[in-house]
Amino acid sequence: MFIDVSGSEVVLGDAVELSDGVRILTHSHKFLSASWRDLDEVVTERPTVIDDYAFIGINAIVLPGCKNIGKHAVIGAGSVVTCDVPDYEIWAGNPAVKIGDVEWSNSSDQR
Repeated sequence: MFIDVSGSEVVLGDAVELSDGVRILTHSHKFLSASWRDLDEVVTERPTVIDDYAFIGINAIVLPGCKNIGKHAVIGAGSVVTCDVPDYEIWAGNPAVKIGDVEWSNSSDQR
């Protein structure tokens, strides 16, 4: 697992599960500028938040454009997440897109 906090902090909620090989990147560079390789040009943004009970599958990559993965959200293995993921949604692919909703087998299990 690799969590890059050079652009902003990463905040993990309760019972978050991060599988092996997950990469969370929090910074970017100003690629439109010829000096983008200058480390002083790192763009710092708001924190990346992974909310309670979220699950991120093996080898998934969370890019700096994603600043929130919602409660009970599921990210499929090998996915590349480029934007925020709402609560209770299942996302997968490259780039990751919504493929479903998290369902409850028993309504009393909701948190």
